[in-house]
Amino acid sequence: MKSIDSMKDTYTKDEVVDILRGAIEMRARWFYLLLKEAEAKGLDVKALAESAITKHGHMRGESAGINRETASEFLRDLYKGADIGAFDMKVIKDEDEEAIVEFSRCALVDQWKKLGCSDEEIATLCDYASCGDYGMVSKSPKLQIEFPELLSKGGQCCRMIISKKK
Repeated sequence: MKSIDSMKDTYTKDEVVDILRGAIEMRARWFYLLLKEAEAKGLDVKALAESAITKHGHMRGESAGINRETASEFLRDLYKGADIGAFDMKVIKDEDEEAIVEFSRCALVDQWKKLGCSDEEIATLCDYASCGDYGMVSKSPKLQIEFPELLSKGGQCCRMIISKKK
């Protein structure tokens, strides 16, 4: 077994993306197993998942200092770091009133497929996971998000639209 001292000090961009995707897949696996265990114990899985993951989104929004006025500002907070590569994110539109980003890959969905989840289970798990995104944007009260297309529901990508509330 290798020790941490034998690890490289630097990694390529592709190596970092692969490491992050692996971590996201691991999160998807324990998330799925946790919900299956809760279901087996007769708990309200939907309420449990939505509440906990929304709180995670709140925490993520607060720790990132996200309280943005425009869609473009929120997009800049979202569109940085290794997540860009891990989700193959591409900015489609970047304006103050509306910003659109597409994710052409999702390690969560990839893992749920590997676990043998049905299309319906994957769609439901994704709905739960997206509570984090909704929780995060709720820390920017002038903004909203929507996902008109999702990989988990047969789409070619996950399209996130960030817009100012009317």
